[in-house]
Amino acid sequence: MAASREQVRDGVTATGLEELTLRAAARPRAALQIDAAAGAARLDAVGGTGATVIPTGQLRARWRAPLAGPAVDLRAARSVLDASPLLVANRVARTELGATVELPVVGSFKLRGIGRAATLSDSTEVNHRTTLAAVAAFAAAPSVELSGQFHEVRYSHASTAGYFAPRLIQVVEAGSYLELETSRSILLAFDIGAGVQRVAEQGAALGPWRRALRLYSLIVVPLAPGRDLKLELDGEDSAFAAEAATTARWRYISTAVSLRWALP
Repeated sequence: MAASREQVRDGVTATGLEELTLRAAARPRAALQIDAAAGAARLDAVGGTGATVIPTGQLRARWRAPLAGPAVDLRAARSVLDASPLLVANRVARTELGATVELPVVGSFKLRGIGRAATLSDSTEVNHRTTLAAVAAFAAAPSVELSGQFHEVRYSHASTAGYFAPRLIQVVEAGSYLELETSRSILLAFDIGAGVQRVAEQGAALGPWRRALRLYSLIVVPLAPGRDLKLELDGEDSAFAAEAATTARWRYISTAVSLRWALP
């Protein structure tokens, strides 16, 4: 069970939301992992709009064939977009279905295909976003992966709800994933991407290429059996954001510290 209280500010206005989530995990077979979460987010009253409760949740199923064979990752999720007070005030929620398929080719070389379809709904409109991606990855070591990636994102129409919704975004990047565990069982993981992107506004041609950067890092420090301290750093400089960018020049950085305490 996880409970949180969040404040979102932009220097002029501020609002907040609370979220309660119940999580469960199961491994019915050695090759199959299922994770589920269900809950609700309560958004503070803004202007003449009272407090709003929006159901949230996620269902994810991961299957991998033995001996590093093919893998499939399926997921469905519903969440509230909270990158700015305007998004929260407009009650923007995202409902998304996604799939990732990984196929081994030769040795440590593998190919991935990614597809996602999302509906973004707010107090006045509904928009649709599709994402397609192709990844060529090479395992340089058991805990190190290098990759070349191409992503394409499309929105049905522009929006005034507070998120950037161009006709098309294309991103080409080189990526690297590194995961290490020390002798004290401290886990360090880094997911880094650097490349270029170009954007086409609704009704316009593609613009020039410009930089696209992203970084995610995770540090997990065990404190005692069943207790971990987790530190996360997440940053982006790209219109292709994991959740939703608010402008074409989207820059984002987030830090989080959390404590996991397993109940007997």
